[in-house]
This record gives sequence, C-alpha cells and structure tokens, in this order.
Amino acid sequence: GIFLYQVPSTKYPVHQERPWQMVTQHPGVFVTRPSLNCTVTYPAKAIPGRTMNCRRNVMISSRLFHWFFESRNDPRSSPTVIYFHGGPGGSSLYAAVSGNGGPCIVDDDGKSTSINKFPALSHFFASRPQYNTRVFLAGQSYAGRYVPPLATKLMENRSFVRLEGILLGNPTIAPEIEWCHHPRMLLIEGIISAKEYARVDAEAKDCVRLVHECKLLRETLDPSTQETYQDTCERARRKLFNDLLGPAIRAGRHTSNLDKEYVPSEDDPVVKKVESFMNSETVQRFLEVDSVWQHFSWDVYYNFTCDIPHSYHHLLPGLLHSGLRVLVYAGDRDLICNWISNLASVMALPWKGGSTLRRSAPAVYRFPDGRPIGDLRASTLPDTGGQLIFLKVRGAGHSVAMDAPEQALK
Repeated sequence: GIFLYQVPSTKYPVHQERPWQMVTQHPGVFVTRPSLNCTVTYPAKAIPGRTMNCRRNVMISSRLFHWFFESRNDPRSSPTVIYFHGGPGGSSLYAAVSGNGGPCIVDDDGKSTSINKFPALSHFFASRPQYNTRVFLAGQSYAGRYVPPLATKLMENRSFVRLEGILLGNPTIAPEIEWCHHPRMLLIEGIISAKEYARVDAEAKDCVRLVHECKLLRETLDPSTQETYQDTCERARRKLFNDLLGPAIRAGRHTSNLDKEYVPSEDDPVVKKVESFMNSETVQRFLEVDSVWQHFSWDVYYNFTCDIPHSYHHLLPGLLHSGLRVLVYAGDRDLICNWISNLASVMALPWKGGSTLRRSAPAVYRFPDGRPIGDLRASTLPDTGGQLIFLKVRGAGHSVAMDAPEQALK
C-alpha cells in the first residue's frame, strides 16, 4: 500500500468549516463520511478480482490501498507527496498513522486518531487533476528500491504527472557501497571495539563479495543457475543481518534507533496500537475489508530475497540530469540504513554535479531560532536545475519523522 498527502505551503490553521473526513472512493464515485479525524481515499477494495479502470481502457485486478490526505490550507497550490514504506513487506499505512510523517497519529488506546501537527499514480492524478501541481515521490528504507525506478519510468514515458523530485529517508539503494560501511558505524557507536573492528570489517567485505556474485548470477540467469543464484543472495542477506547488524542486537541496542533498547517489532508499543486501530471493527467495517492488517509481511519479505542485494544506484544520475530534485536524508541514530552508508552512496554517484558535492563542506542546517537540525551537503546543476541534497538529521533514527517530527517538517 501507499499513502498520499499534501504538504501545506504555509503554516496552517485547522479549518473549522471543513474538518478532516474519511473518504471512500469506488470506481467513478466518491463516498464521504466524517470519521476518525482524517481524510482517506480508498480506491480499490481488498477483494480478490476487484477491477479498476486504468489508462487505455485496460482492466487490472487491484488490491492496492491509496490513503489520501488533502492539505488543510491550500490544496490547489500545495505539493502532493506520494509516500512508499519500505520492508520489503512493510505497510505504508503504518507510516500514515504512526507519526512517521502522516497527518494522523493513532492514540495510545488504539481506538482513535489525533491530528499530527508535524505532517511530513497516473490514475490518481487523471481523476484528480487539481492535485497534479507539484508532485514528489517519497519513501523510507527499502523504498529506495521503489522510488527511483518509478520516477525513472514516469520521466521516460513523459508522464503527465508533474514530478518535481524524490525524497529518500534512510534508504537502501546500493548495498555494494552501503554494507561495507556498517563496521565503521558500529565502531563509532561503541558497539564493537577497535580490536573487533578488523573481524567485522572482514565480514563486511565477504558480504559485499556475495552481493557482487549475486549481481553477476542475475545477469546470466538461466534455469541451471537459478538455485545457486537464490542461495547466494540469501547468504548475502543472512550475513548482513547476522554479522553486520547482529552485534548491535546482541548488545541490546535497537538497529533502527541506537538510543533505544532492542525489542522485536511484534512487541513494539507503536506497532501494537496501530494494529489495534487498523483491525478494529469500526475501521474495518468502514473500509469494507475483512482481512487482518499486518504491520509487516514476512512472506513478502522472503519473496524479495533475491532483490535485497541488488542496486538501484544507477538510476539516480538520469533523474538529476533531467532536472529533478533529489533529497536523501538520514537520521544519525539508525544502523540498518545508517548515515555513513547513505553518504558514501551519495558521494559515489557518477553525475555531473558529483565533484562539486564531494568538494563541499557540510553546513549546519538550522531552525530560524538557531537550533541545529542536521548537517547538509548540496549540489545543483546550472543547466537543468537538477539538485542533490544530503542531510544528516541529528537525534533521529530510521523513522526520522517519528523520532524528530519538528526537524522532519523543516
């Protein structure tokens, strides 16, 4: 699933005459009902065989949720953000209502929602052209594999979607670059000692070797090498989690936020309250679904085993050269997709503005009152306006908007 929201162009008042509502969209019709303090667009019910009209009169079976939050200030001029959660297998609805950038936050009792004061395709915009003003694709974590290909496809097809840029939060884009920097993060955070560093660094190099093997096997894949390909990719994935992330877990540190104590995701209190909300009879009856909502699907995750070691790094230069703006931001308390790995990936990009970016010194990005938000590097192409920004967000983990909502809004 994905969720879509509009970022208000200025600081906004809550409209008293038009409170947020829940909206259900069936093919060709909108049904509007006041409920749950949110605006929701739900274009296709989760019923097998349900069809929806697409461009060129093609009928496709769809079980995709769109949850749309309209700007409470000026919908016609506010940019529209299409947000994808990571995983693979993570639900974007979790981000929509957990406080990780969506306009609503599920209350502690898991029964209702409150407005988040820091709210951080073609078919959608064809039927709602009023929102096709300035469009951004955004995503976190494994969405670093979804967003660049989708943006590339929109640009290659000269889509009428007015795409201006993409936002990638603590993304995984290029594992062959990113994974070899995990040992340094572990050392800096005091999780491993200088003596242990050499061993963990050797494990990282072996992990990257498996990544390259997986990539080569994919390029020459045939039935006789399918099993070897799957086994090699799985070995790379296991080594990442056991040898490069495992030291933090064994030390009791949370890999998504090193300032927190490790807890399995199924025991996370935020996950529990969102699950309670999404699976409540009221919400399920309103959305007309009867399936159990899950924060994460391990079935989907394991089906992506062979994709996890692969890179989508090569797509970013084309987006930049075509004039898109690319923001890569990383909370400095994350380990899984840590800021050191993200910065290395950004610096290694072969694009026209790369040398300028690599020569640049980080500048402290601040609130108007002088408080630091993070450390920023940027490079802009004078001919197309393509821009790449890297921002290390201080005090935030894997979910920047949840951990540091005020900084994320800026």
